[in-house]
Amino acid sequence: MYVGNGYDVAQICKNGHLITACAITEPEYLKNFCPKCGEQTLLKCEFCKYPIQGINLYHESSSLNDYTIPLYCHNCGKPYPWTELQLCAVKKIIDQLNELELSERKEFITALDDIVRDTPNTKPAAYKIREILGKIRGDAQTVIRELIVELITGTAAKIILQR
Repeated sequence: MYVGNGYDVAQICKNGHLITACAITEPEYLKNFCPKCGEQTLLKCEFCKYPIQGINLYHESSSLNDYTIPLYCHNCGKPYPWTELQLCAVKKIIDQLNELELSERKEFITALDDIVRDTPNTKPAAYKIREILGKIRGDAQTVIRELIVELITGTAAKIILQR
């Protein structure tokens, strides 16, 4: 059940907590449910059933500390459940912000989808989000920033987190 090209398989809960990035080589760490949140764990993409890519078995410096939880399946391109849940959480908060115009809330939500993927639209979307975030005050801005940072690409993070 190796992913191929020398990668092990990762096990991650539906909320995005890493159980192990070495499910094949170290099966003793496998769990049916997450010890952090109690959610069911996954070894495969729910859409295409392809194993979630774990650590590189042939790269000498590869370790669990270097492992980054993927947002999308590398086989079919669909978002993993934790990606969808995180995006949904940010969208719920944005929908409740009365300090933003309806059009700004819609622009923010549309831009979210572009900052989690590294595409030509990432930079313009990141600038739009930074602009709108500047209009949000207090705890809401902090919470939104924290949720977004876990999802965004490096390019978007640099733009959005500039002050």
